[in-house]
Amino acid sequence: AVSNARLILPPVAGNPAAVYFDLKNEGERAIAVRRADIAHAKSAEMHDMMEYNREMTMAAMGPLTVPKGETIKFEPGGKHVMAFELSPDLKPGGTTELTLTVAGGDKVSFPVPV
Repeated sequence: AVSNARLILPPVAGNPAAVYFDLKNEGERAIAVRRADIAHAKSAEMHDMMEYNREMTMAAMGPLTVPKGETIKFEPGGKHVMAFELSPDLKPGGTTELTLTVAGGDKVSFPVPV
């Protein structure tokens, strides 16, 4: 289940946008989210913040395991989805769609307000 989804447009045109949401695994077993795709973006990557040489940095992350019954928050300063090369059609107040692909190939898509 997904809640609290939103895409934050970049303050500088041409830079990537960030997508945040809460992801709850309501299934009977753990899942591994392997990929994120965003309509109206050329590409997307799941990123996380981490410490490297005593500095906080952002990097692409591998598959994300979501245990049964757990909620993972994609939020500023933590996990998020970066959307690259956005369509100029995306405007504040609009909507796009995010698709998550899990191990095994199952997909879930949901609307994301801009």
